[in-house]
Amino acid sequence: VLRGQVLKTTTTHEDGLTLGVTLALPGSKTRFEGADEVLQSWSFGYDGKAYHSRQAEFTTIAFQPKTLKKDDRVGLLCTAAGKGHIFVNGDIVASDIPRLPVQSPLYPF
Repeated sequence: VLRGQVLKTTTTHEDGLTLGVTLALPGSKTRFEGADEVLQSWSFGYDGKAYHSRQAEFTTIAFQPKTLKKDDRVGLLCTAAGKGHIFVNGDIVASDIPRLPVQSPLYPF
């Protein structure tokens, strides 16, 4: 489970908030310009897209992070069955997330 709260919103970026998980624990000094640069990862948000680094392609999902407001609570749940669900303020807003790995630990970002 990955959870957070929106502290501030902006209209200066094309993409919205992105949540993700990776098989590889990034080093503390590792910096990425975008979530799609994280190796061995699955990320969700952008402008209503999901990204799988092994397939190197975006797919459309129901989660639209541009609609988030200050103080919204956002979460990503990865189940033991490999399904992913995104929650906003306790409500499921997307369950159309591509299959997630279940044999290895996942690290949130």
